[in-house]
Amino acid sequence: VGNPIMFPIEVQSNDPSCDEPLCNIQKICDSIVDEHKSDPHKPSMEILASIGKKQQAGRCKQVNFQLLIDYFSAPSTAKSANNRSWYYQTCTEFGFYQTCEDNSNCPYARGHHNVDMDFEICEKSFNIDAKKVKASIESTLAYYGGWDLIPGDDKSAVLEGQKRLLVQV
Repeated sequence: VGNPIMFPIEVQSNDPSCDEPLCNIQKICDSIVDEHKSDPHKPSMEILASIGKKQQAGRCKQVNFQLLIDYFSAPSTAKSANNRSWYYQTCTEFGFYQTCEDNSNCPYARGHHNVDMDFEICEKSFNIDAKKVKASIESTLAYYGGWDLIPGDDKSAVLEGQKRLLVQV
């Protein structure tokens, strides 16, 4: 649901009180379940495509790298502020990029999006080069204790707020 190419709603900015059809996670999930109940043999991708068409009012979704650069480069608007600030933070702090390299075991389409594309977005949108992004990532890792926050512990999370808080699950 968080993929803005397929569904223009992000999980982090889900608004349960929205009024429009298919404007939040619950409404999208309800629509998926309803379509599946009405035709249990309908392929999942057809159901997702149907929902995508409804959300876009039948218009095609523009997938264009330059439009993405223009979106992140422009001054923030109420609509773009969350996305723009999030991406800026990936360039200046922790480099959280979802990639699928050619020679990986990634379950998605390999080779269509590698980390160099994210570095290019940082460079073109915010004038932050790959060297600076990598240095920022190293700085963040050093601040939080590296890859092994607590050696051997894979059930911890760090939450930021007024104070840094370590939560163990």
